[in-house]
Amino acid sequence: MGILDIGVPVTVACNITLAIVAWALWVRRGTWRIPWESPTTGAILLLGVGVALIAPQAESNIGKMLYEITGLWHVNNMIGFFCLQAALASSTLAGMLRMPSMRNRIAPMLHWPFAISVALIVALFCHSKGSNTPEKLLPHISHYPWIIACFAVHVTALLYFGTLNAWVAVSHLRDDPRAKPVAIAWLVGLAIGALSIVGLGILISGHAPWYDGGLLATCICTVVFSISSSRSWQRKLTPWRNLLVATGARWFTGRPDKIRS
Repeated sequence: MGILDIGVPVTVACNITLAIVAWALWVRRGTWRIPWESPTTGAILLLGVGVALIAPQAESNIGKMLYEITGLWHVNNMIGFFCLQAALASSTLAGMLRMPSMRNRIAPMLHWPFAISVALIVALFCHSKGSNTPEKLLPHISHYPWIIACFAVHVTALLYFGTLNAWVAVSHLRDDPRAKPVAIAWLVGLAIGALSIVGLGILISGHAPWYDGGLLATCICTVVFSISSSRSWQRKLTPWRNLLVATGARWFTGRPDKIRS
């Protein structure tokens, strides 16, 4: 066991993370019909799905089920990578929708890079020996060139979307003081998420035990983002809570134009 090979704590952390994600989705259940809030809720959902798919315990059940469908092992890891990238892109989208000057840049800055990343990872993964190696977790398989390239593309995509995400958060800190609490939490989550990218980067060099530390950082990042986004939504609802309770209205009917930040 390596210095950061903390498999049991990571399994526990994944379970706790999924419970917090479920709570956050319940708190924000009324945001799916609000265009500028739904991307954030979608990002929470994608982070939860991503953590569930790359968790160590997923290999023995979800991984086997996907093998029966695709004939390839470790497909759950590949889909988990896509979910993590899409979560970063979705949370960035939530910020860009609040910036009128950026709305016409959403496709070239978010959609196209994500599509390119998905295409490259699928091609590299299908050519790697990892897709035909059932005995080990994907990070513990010998690092053949195709697997290294697959992780390299994933890390590059995370760095790109993470940098863009941080820029959006800083823009909100500068332009909208009301967004300060959630933006700061956003940046903290990104900083912790950067540790998971470091874990993946070291993994490329062949130090598989570091992957557990990176996965743990991913869980912490997901928890920070989920809680901060949920608390932000609860604060927006506070002025309307008595009216909503008195009228029996659903959370998403409480004049969303008045609670937009």
